[in-house]
Amino acid sequence: MAEAYLKMLLTICPTGPYYLIGYSYGGILAFEMAVQLQKSGYKVPFLVMIDTISPLAREPIQWQNNFFKSIRLNILRPFRRKLKQSIKLLICNSYILMNRPIPVEPRKFYMYQKYLALAGRYSPEKFVGDILLFRTTENPSSYKYLGWETLVDNIRMFEIDGKHLQIFMGKNRTEILQKEIEKYLTYVNGLK
Repeated sequence: MAEAYLKMLLTICPTGPYYLIGYSYGGILAFEMAVQLQKSGYKVPFLVMIDTISPLAREPIQWQNNFFKSIRLNILRPFRRKLKQSIKLLICNSYILMNRPIPVEPRKFYMYQKYLALAGRYSPEKFVGDILLFRTTENPSSYKYLGWETLVDNIRMFEIDGKHLQIFMGKNRTEILQKEIEKYLTYVNGLK
């Protein structure tokens, strides 16, 4: 995917520097594009990622004082979640087999599962540059920097109130994003 997007990007804008931005799974895609651009000798001074969890981030086991609660949280709950997801995926695949469009609600789930599968197979390399990371306050990840800290030199993070799917809702949130991106762009260009 990153290679296909890069071909289009380089056709439109054949010289850098390049400033990429990605939201959610798009952040992973932008990250890989930035790495490939750097490998090809192009400059990518920084990357903006909006509520993107690294594919390397594996949530730790949640140990509780109560043994049975630990079993429920770490074994039974994930098993039930996986079972529900498998059933939903089976329903989506049945629509595909019948050559019928997947209804909207299950389609969102299906797309999300496909993105998770792609991210799970992705092995990112280190990006030589900075990341401007926006994280929602209700992001459930236990990693402060959403798992990106081992893959970049420097991370500047801003928290935005709300949930993942609400990050662009409301004038205040979009103004914060715009202001911080412009500020960081000015800072990075001032270093040259």
